[in-house]
Amino acid sequence: MKIYYWMQEEHEDEFEKVPENENFLGLEPKANTTAEGIRDYYQFLVECEDETGMIIHNAKELSKRMIEKFKSSKCYALKTEDDRRNIIAYLKANPGAEPYRMNSSIDY
Repeated sequence: MKIYYWMQEEHEDEFEKVPENENFLGLEPKANTTAEGIRDYYQFLVECEDETGMIIHNAKELSKRMIEKFKSSKCYALKTEDDRRNIIAYLKANPGAEPYRMNSSIDY
């Protein structure tokens, strides 16, 4: 199981608790959330919404969807223009896509 950035206790001050009816994780990134934290947070949300299970293997599509979610977030509004550019560049360069494997039960 992957341990996401937002799951780690040392990063809990980067996320605020929100009602689960607003967000099923019950968390939302704050203004102080790092690019890595934002990536892991939106990667998880995109993965959960992916009915095909294939977006995680498509770096370009994964990056695009994470950027869309980030741009429509409260966190985006709280970041400076430079921070926004840097985070979007990070999401493009490091989407966290996983290589596709024909048989996921085999560790290649």
